[in-house]
Amino acid sequence: MKRLLFLILATTFTLSTALWAKPQQKEPSFQPFTGKVIGSKVRLRLTPNLDGHIIREINRGEIFAVMKEESEYFAVAPTQDLKAYIFRTHVLENSIEGDRVNVRLAPDLEAPVITQLNSGDAIHVDQKGSKGKWLQIEIPKNVHLWIAKDYVEKVGPVEYAGKYRERIAEASQLLATANLISEAEFRKSFQEIDLNRITRNYERVLSDYNDISDVNKLAKTAIQTLQKEYCDRKINFLENKAGKAALEVKSLNAKLSNLNPPEMIESKVQSVESPFAAIINSNNQATDKMNIWKPLEYALFQSWAIDHEKTDASLQDFYQDELLGASLVEGIIDTFSKIVKNKPGDYALVNDQQTTAYLYSTHINLNEYIGKRVSLKVTERDNHSFAFPAYYVLDVKEQ
Repeated sequence: MKRLLFLILATTFTLSTALWAKPQQKEPSFQPFTGKVIGSKVRLRLTPNLDGHIIREINRGEIFAVMKEESEYFAVAPTQDLKAYIFRTHVLENSIEGDRVNVRLAPDLEAPVITQLNSGDAIHVDQKGSKGKWLQIEIPKNVHLWIAKDYVEKVGPVEYAGKYRERIAEASQLLATANLISEAEFRKSFQEIDLNRITRNYERVLSDYNDISDVNKLAKTAIQTLQKEYCDRKINFLENKAGKAALEVKSLNAKLSNLNPPEMIESKVQSVESPFAAIINSNNQATDKMNIWKPLEYALFQSWAIDHEKTDASLQDFYQDELLGASLVEGIIDTFSKIVKNKPGDYALVNDQQTTAYLYSTHINLNEYIGKRVSLKVTERDNHSFAFPAYYVLDVKEQ
């Protein structure tokens, strides 16, 4: 009886202890995620310690699939630029022959070992990258690289890393296409180059793939290179244009000599040796923008002198004549800095926040009147089929 009572009490105690005992909690398993590097020149290592071989240094913003963790490091999936090599004698029909066969980072016995394979393990051989006794193979799935945890932040689920790599491929392809289009465009003559069109291709890369820093840097560099190349071409074009204008002056002088006695034409038209000297020296404070237009204005002056048989006329006479037929326009002066073919002026006349005309001058520095409301005496110039008229400014007054 006592023995039976003891068994009942022992059973009751065991059950109560089990009921009141706290259930043992399992530590949550690691969940893979997509991580972004938040430091500069962060080292990507072959093993999770400071002695691990450094694969390369990573730039801020690079994306990785984080697969697991160990101590102070995250294990990440290998990048696409990583190569793996194995000795040819250990491979038979895309399968490993032998145990603990070393897979190395380079086709060299001194190269670091990234993993080991055993007999029967299947591999994928890249014949293009294979060299002599070495075969280049696809990175084995068990290979991970390591980044210190302090330099990685979570940006999304692990699937995002794959999508990000797809976006990198898309952006790189778009950038390569933009480069090809630019090369083709710059084979044209200067007047045929459409800088806006080719620049838009790079701007699309910047807007649609602004999260891919490396591609963005290449696109920005390409735009800067294009603009510099275009400016160089424009300078050459204008210099050639000025040279042709000088030849036209020589031709006009020859015509004048046939129309007038020799004694009447002496010093009446600019010398061929320095056809623009007078017009450039007429305003010592002229800016580069103003000087660009002087060859054109000189050619117009020469044409006017021939048409009016004014062989003794000066530039001042030409502009005085222009002033007699001048128009009066009003508005606010703004810059017209867009790079376009056959630019009708360096400034715009604005009314009600809308451009109404293009402006330039060789003796009035319109840059001093930017943002001011003015009254202008102007004479019409060729607007090269732009939407608004083009004017040469003869006189300006602030309102």
